[in-house]
Amino acid sequence: MSLTSDSRHGESREPVHDQASEPLAQPRLSERELLVLELSSRGASAKQVAHQLSIGIETVHTLLDRARRKLDATGKTHAVATAIRLGLLRP
Repeated sequence: MSLTSDSRHGESREPVHDQASEPLAQPRLSERELLVLELSSRGASAKQVAHQLSIGIETVHTLLDRARRKLDATGKTHAVATAIRLGLLRP
């Protein structure tokens, strides 16, 4: 981690994190978020996941979106791949 400074004004700015040198924190997904990701990774549609878990389709979408954001993923497939890479899901 290093500090940047504005040489024109002699002011210190926020610390800049060197992403290559610091390990990423493990995201904390809820059991439901993981379960929805797991079922999705097996090819289940949102409707099928909702039926299997006895929840609404909007709830499935909400859980997927929360997992996606926690994993810093761009979509469902990216979230599943990231969860597998981090060891949160088995391939």
